Amino acid sequence: MTTKTLVTADQATELVQLDATLRALAEIDTITDAKDFRDRAATLLDYAKRVGLGRVDQNRIAEAVVRGARRCGEILKDMEKNLGGPVRSHDVTTPPPTYDELGIQKMQASRWQKIALIPIDEAEVR
Repeated sequence: MTTKTLVTADQATELVQLDATLRALAEIDTITDAKDFRDRAATLLDYAKRVGLGRVDQNRIAEAVVRGARRCGEILKDMEKNLGGPVRSHDVTTPPPTYDELGIQKMQASRWQKIALIPIDEAEVR
C-alpha cells in the first residue's frame, strides 16, 4: 500500500517558516516593533519585485506586510491616545507619543486600525 504525500518537502519548509514568522509577529507587543516588522517586510517586497522574484514568493512577502499592518492596527487600537494640547507643569505623567513621534502618518494609522477590525476568519478568506 502506498501513501500519498500531501505536502512536499519544500512546502513543509515554507509552512514551518510561515508559522515561525506568524509566531514572532504575534509576540510583538509594541508599536515600534510592529512598525519595524511591517516596514522591513515592505522593503523586502520592493526588493523582491525589483529582482524579479516569482509571484508566489512576492505574494508570501505581501502577506507578511499585511499581517504586520494588521498587528500595528491592533496595537494602535489598544494604545492610549495622545489628545494633543500643551503639557501642564502639574502633569506628572508623560503623555503617550503622537503618531508623528512614532513615525506614523495619520492616514496610515487609520488604515492599519481598519485592517485590524476585520475578523481573522474573514481576512483569511479575502
